[in-house]
Amino acid sequence: MRIALNTTIASKTRTGTGTYALNLAAALMQANSEHELVVFCSMDWVDWLAERRNGHPVAIHGVRPGSAARRIFWEQALFPQTLKRRGVDMLHALAFSAPVMGRLPTVVTVHDLAFRRYPATLPLYKRLYYEAVFTRSLRRACRIITISEAVRAEIIHTFDIPPEKVVAIPLGVDEVFLSPPSDERVAHVCRKFGIEPPFLLAVGTLEPRKNLLMLLRAFCDAKQRDPEFPHKLVLVGKQGWLRNREFSDLVRSSHEILLTGYVPQEELPALYAGAEIFLFPSLYEGFGLPLLEAFASGVPVLASDIPVHREVCGEAAVLIPPTQTDLWRDTILALTRDKWMREELRTRGAKRVRQFSWKKTAEKTLAVYGMDNGNGLN
Repeated sequence: MRIALNTTIASKTRTGTGTYALNLAAALMQANSEHELVVFCSMDWVDWLAERRNGHPVAIHGVRPGSAARRIFWEQALFPQTLKRRGVDMLHALAFSAPVMGRLPTVVTVHDLAFRRYPATLPLYKRLYYEAVFTRSLRRACRIITISEAVRAEIIHTFDIPPEKVVAIPLGVDEVFLSPPSDERVAHVCRKFGIEPPFLLAVGTLEPRKNLLMLLRAFCDAKQRDPEFPHKLVLVGKQGWLRNREFSDLVRSSHEILLTGYVPQEELPALYAGAEIFLFPSLYEGFGLPLLEAFASGVPVLASDIPVHREVCGEAAVLIPPTQTDLWRDTILALTRDKWMREELRTRGAKRVRQFSWKKTAEKTLAVYGMDNGNGLN
C-alpha cells in the first residue's frame, strides 16, 4: 500500500506537533514494512528526513505552504490532486486536519482539543478553521490516532465517535536527548543564553494554557519567602497567543526570570541537563513531550496533576494541582533543599522514559494502517 504522510505542520521552529510529525515519519521510514511511503514536508526538513531513510525507497517532497490562508488552500484544494496523481492509497494527516473532500482513506492524528477547551488561546482564524474542518476530518477518517488515552476519551465523548475507531499511541523521545551532553557543552549553551546556575527550567510555547503566570507568581513568592533562595527561573519557548500583562510585568521586574525565546532542538538537552528542577505546570496538554525530554535528561520533574500527566509520568514526577500557587511555591522550595528526593526522581525518570520510543510509536502506527480502512462514518 502506498501511504502519504503529511508532516507540513513541522515548521523551522518546530513545537510538539512538529516534533511528533518528523520523528514518526523518520521511524516509519526505518521500520521494516511492506508499505511504500510518500512524505510531504516543509522545505526546511527535506534534508533532515532524507538523511534518515537509511536506504529505504521513500519519496520525500518539499512544499512551501506559506501563510495560513495559503496553507489551508494547499491542504484542501491542491494536496488532494497531488495525492491522486501520485497514486496514493492512504493518507496519514499527522496534525488534526485532512482534506474534507474526496474518498481517499485517511488516518488523522489528534494531539489535543485545546481549540475547544481553551478557545481564547488560539487566534480567531485558527478557531474558525478547526471548527469548520476538524469535525469533518474526524467523521470521514478511517481511524483516529490520539497521543494519549486522555485525549482518546475526550474525542469519544465530545464528538460521539465509536471507541473502536480511536486508537491511543504514546509518543517517543527525540534522539538528541538520548546522549547526555558533556559538562562543557552544558556550560557553553548556558553562557550563550546568559544563564547562570542554579536554575529552574520550564519549556513550552508562551501561552495561557501553559499556566506560566501561576509559575511566575509561585517563583516570586518563593523568593520573598526565602531571601537566600539562589535559583533563577528560565522559560524556554517561542511567543504564543495572548501574553498576560501581569506576566510581562513580573518578567520585567525581576532580573532572576529569563525568557530565552525559541531554542533549537540540538541545544535543548544542555539546558535540561543544567537545570536543577524541570517545571511543567500546564492546565491542559495532549501528552507533554517535555516530560519525556526531562526524564531522558536526568532532571527531576515537578508537574501539574492533570489526567494526561498522571498517564505519562506514573510515579516518576511530583504532581500537584495546577492552580494552587502556594503549594507550587512550597514544593519548589522543598525540592531545591532535598537532594535525596531529587536523586530519587532522576532514577524514576530514567526508568520511566525507557517505556517510550519512536520505534514503538511507529510499530503501533503501522498496525493502525493495517486495520480495516473503510470509509469512516457518514
